[in-house]
Amino acid sequence: MNKIRIRPKKDIEEYLRIGYFNIDIYKELTENKEWIGVFEPLEFLNLLYEQYTLVKANTTKPLSVKIHFQKMDFSKRKLYYLLYNLKRLVLKECSKYNSFELSDINQIHDPQLKICFDFIEEIFTELEKELFPGKIKQIEEAPYDFDNVKKHLETLPGTSEKIKYLYDIYVDHKQNRRVYDDDNNFSKKCELEIEKLKELSKLGNDTIIKPNKTFQLSDKKGAKIDLIRILNAVYELKLIKKQEGQYPSKEYFMKQTGDFFGVDLSKYDVDLSQALNNSSLETNLKVFEDMKDLTQKSHYIGRNKNYETLT
Repeated sequence: MNKIRIRPKKDIEEYLRIGYFNIDIYKELTENKEWIGVFEPLEFLNLLYEQYTLVKANTTKPLSVKIHFQKMDFSKRKLYYLLYNLKRLVLKECSKYNSFELSDINQIHDPQLKICFDFIEEIFTELEKELFPGKIKQIEEAPYDFDNVKKHLETLPGTSEKIKYLYDIYVDHKQNRRVYDDDNNFSKKCELEIEKLKELSKLGNDTIIKPNKTFQLSDKKGAKIDLIRILNAVYELKLIKKQEGQYPSKEYFMKQTGDFFGVDLSKYDVDLSQALNNSSLETNLKVFEDMKDLTQKSHYIGRNKNYETLT
């Protein structure tokens, strides 16, 4: 493998100033009971960026990259956490939309890097099966439940992976189901889903129909950064969950709400970091003070109306 030389940072603040990707990792390692103590935050961030640089320097040697991670002298839990965040960092830095949502794997520009990513994914998946068997328990307990299959499809990165998974489980179902099982609809649903995915893939990325935008950002000065400030608070207060009950990543949450409001929030972490570092506390709090004033006015107007009704 090509050797790299990277100077480790000595102050955690150097990482936290970069953006919310690093801040989220810091909070996870210091506040999340599942990961507290697995790594010291500064040690981990130095390690993470070192390994990212190593992968980038060896994209033409994907097998060497795979062997490197297989031979790392880490506990399975530590290696799992490293690979999870390494995948996200690769997507953040190298994907088309600079997103670190793991569902955006097909947006990686470099085909050689994509091969390295796939090898890393293989190791990560095996670790996940060992460390968190409950994550796939539902699929294992009801392999021919199409609702479970649909949920699993949402976790797969691209159309080809989805079609392969559907075809595999379709064939498995045909080979293993009992004659008297009343589940013929499962095969039919798989067939229809495969056909749908094939037709969608023919459209190509340039002709995929996107939902009409109902809203757009106003021309008010500072509207975008104020929206980011508000959405960041909404996320941190854990007011929103996915339909399946899990909390989304902040990147996914920002992307979806940005699409809803008709504004690109793919760089929200950079915008927010700059606002926090370059603006006063009063400036960053102003939108919340305005919200407080509006709420107070609505509160007293409501009370006065109730009073007038009673009198």
